[in-house]
Amino acid sequence: MIISLKDVIRECDLESNLLMVLKIFINKDCINKILVIRQSGNTIQKISILSDGLLELHIETSLGYREKRLSELHVECFFMYDDGAPQERVNDNLIADIRIAPIKFQQSKKYLTLKPWRERFLASCDLLPPNSEAIKCKSIIEQAILNKEPFSVIRLGDGEGRLLGYPDFFNIFEIIHECIGYQFGRSVFSDLHAKYGVDGVTEGVNILRSHIQVAVQSANLICAPSSIHFEKDITNNNCNAYTGFMLAVEEIRLSRPDISSFIPDLFIFKRMHRLKMMADFLRVAKEVSIISHSHPGFYFEAFFGVKILQHYPIPGHQTFMKSAESQFPYFYEKLIANLEVKKRGQVFLISGGYLGKLYAHIVKSKGGIALDIGSLFDDWTGIGRPSEIGNSDLRLHLQSIV
Repeated sequence: MIISLKDVIRECDLESNLLMVLKIFINKDCINKILVIRQSGNTIQKISILSDGLLELHIETSLGYREKRLSELHVECFFMYDDGAPQERVNDNLIADIRIAPIKFQQSKKYLTLKPWRERFLASCDLLPPNSEAIKCKSIIEQAILNKEPFSVIRLGDGEGRLLGYPDFFNIFEIIHECIGYQFGRSVFSDLHAKYGVDGVTEGVNILRSHIQVAVQSANLICAPSSIHFEKDITNNNCNAYTGFMLAVEEIRLSRPDISSFIPDLFIFKRMHRLKMMADFLRVAKEVSIISHSHPGFYFEAFFGVKILQHYPIPGHQTFMKSAESQFPYFYEKLIANLEVKKRGQVFLISGGYLGKLYAHIVKSKGGIALDIGSLFDDWTGIGRPSEIGNSDLRLHLQSIV
């Protein structure tokens, strides 16, 4: 079997590793045989066949000199017996699909960890009745508000996962481009060097990671990517995001086993808003404080029937909003110093990116109730990330006032 690599090579340099996804129909006659996969005469996979059905293999490989020159991959599939009996080629009609995708060298470790983890994770996820997760979240939050107990909900996405995965899974260059520069803008690097010295960027990453870890330890409820975020196959384009998702989930499982039996989806607040549940528990609170890049204005108070007690403005996401100042590394310290919880059980809605987790921790430590609603605030106001402000069904001024 000869596979053209011309489309693949357009996506990567010739030094990239390759991911081969191979699907083969196995009939009952093949049970107890050994399936051997060869690439240009070299064995790259051996697997014992224990049952029939559709077999899907994920094989990481690389290109030889001839393959690079010809832009072709020569793949052979055959069966052999344990006793060394003659080989039997796999009929091409039994090969349901074969795909090749590039994997950069630095992603190899991610992929080799991510692939089996993803399979186990998807297999372990229970199918819950529709909206049951949102109903449970609403009940937990509403009870905390009624009891006026210090409480925090935070959300961990792929960005937080990448920070938590430094340096084991993500190198400093990936963190710079995909996390620090992405959220805080390019000026953050000179600020970090000015504040922390020659290793300022590394120090800044370690500080952000520690803030997230502190927030994880104190949170009552932690949201993270659910199975719907892992539905697509792993590719070169989504490998970093999937690894970040994985590390976010694993941080909860390993660091907070006491609450890991219930991990709501990363976007559960959007779900609750669509189901009118947020209006229910905010009315119980009667008044809220907000930490966000913009003031939600009249529409928020009118829609939810609550009073805005305090608004703490913060710089927005620098990639999309180009704020005059960055949250990190100076601004957030001033905000924390001035953050006031006027009474026990005061509710805070927080939309603060990576540092929003720390704000939630501080609010709880001062006796308040912190809800890290994230980009739902962008949906409400129509200001912020383009992927969120396009959700007009969540825009407050376009919805009926409750």
